[in-house]
Amino acid sequence: MLPIIVLFSSLAFVSATEGGIDIPIPLGDAAVDTVPLTLHFNFPAMSNLSEQAKKDFADILFNQDITKTEMENHIRSWGANNGILDAVNLEMTKDDQRTKDLRVNITKAIAEFPAAFAKYTAIEDNKSLTINQANEETEALLDTIKTPYLKRFIYAVSYPDYAEGEEPLFTINAAKRR
Repeated sequence: MLPIIVLFSSLAFVSATEGGIDIPIPLGDAAVDTVPLTLHFNFPAMSNLSEQAKKDFADILFNQDITKTEMENHIRSWGANNGILDAVNLEMTKDDQRTKDLRVNITKAIAEFPAAFAKYTAIEDNKSLTINQANEETEALLDTIKTPYLKRFIYAVSYPDYAEGEEPLFTINAAKRR
């Protein structure tokens, strides 16, 4: 199992279409015939580094036997050794801010969830609405929600199996025209 990467975590989830680099994921004692895995990072300062420097970075990120503080120190040392310490420090600061923002947004969404979900379920439970009216009211309600993650929470609770990655009870497939 891959470890949770605490540092630079938001960089790892950036789409490959946005540029960045791929670094090899150390596999440890994995079999020789294992397909090589890479982790995509949108960190331009690494783009001109050697493959060995990128491998060294991956070795730090995937070392599960060091503390988070040790990891930060190793990454800073690695950055200094590769001439990109300022960029590393800046990215660590930005990552800390992204983490704080995420926590604030999640906390706010959790606080607003009961009222928003009550409105959502009231529409769902209103048997006097047509399907079109219910869809319109639901869309209007969802359009009023501006808090990040709140729509996702409502969706996850409304369709738990689907939100957990399971197949929905049914799907609608458009008929092919001949």
